[in-house]
Amino acid sequence: MLERKIQYFIDVVQEGSFSSAAKKYLLSQSAISQQITQLENEIGVILFDRSGYKPKLTNQGKVFYEGCLKLQRETNELLETIQQENIKIRIGLTQLEQNKHLIKIINQFKNHYKNVEFDLIEGTFEETNTNLLQGKTDLAFGLESDFKSDERIEYKPLFHYTMCLMCSLNNPLASKNEICVEDLKNQNYICLSKKMGRNFYKDFIQAFKLDGIKPKIIKEVDTFEQLTIDVSLDKGVALVSKEVVNENIAKAIPIINTHHHNDYVIAYHKDYSEIEQRFIKEAIRYFETL
Repeated sequence: MLERKIQYFIDVVQEGSFSSAAKKYLLSQSAISQQITQLENEIGVILFDRSGYKPKLTNQGKVFYEGCLKLQRETNELLETIQQENIKIRIGLTQLEQNKHLIKIINQFKNHYKNVEFDLIEGTFEETNTNLLQGKTDLAFGLESDFKSDERIEYKPLFHYTMCLMCSLNNPLASKNEICVEDLKNQNYICLSKKMGRNFYKDFIQAFKLDGIKPKIIKEVDTFEQLTIDVSLDKGVALVSKEVVNENIAKAIPIINTHHHNDYVIAYHKDYSEIEQRFIKEAIRYFETL
């Protein structure tokens, strides 16, 4: 379960040479040596004295080796613990497009931690925040605006949305490939109401002010589905992320140099458990590969 380079390092020490460790993994000696060199470069420490016939740990290498053994023991103990009992992670989420990736992340995680079960609890932007604060969920996926104002919650950005003007296919702007802030003026806006999330709504209005625009909001709706329907029927336009637009019924036009932005994040309590920390790292790694 340890990172591959660290496991190779431990094996070189225990096997006594790069070649012996390489045979264990059916790799070449140079492949193992390259992995160890990468590890040394990453941590900024020379782990082995290679001047002799066999590699010998430096003083710093000895300290690092003991730390790696401790980490290996703790990892094995964690695996033994969760394999003996079922652990449940409760996850809050909203109706965001990026949540489609959540099932893949959970399935990947369960390949390694088979006794971990997941409960998915859906809600509005604000409900997702409240459920996390009240301990009804352990982790949450949502927009940064849902979580950034409370010091009791920490979060990590996972995905940066491309902000767009969503309009009907018949709207005069639909022929454009991109628009600037000036194009956002004098539009009739449909937006999500405060019921979805007060912080989200507050950031939405503040971004208009920073862009130097006083928006004409003609309608507020409680669901993204209603927002999409109204825009597709040319009742107004909306500011959303490109990733959530069904371009069969509406056009998403990227906006240049706007203060409107949305970041998809994973949020959690400051006192998260070890298994929750591992799931957080799994989610971060997953989105880094997209």
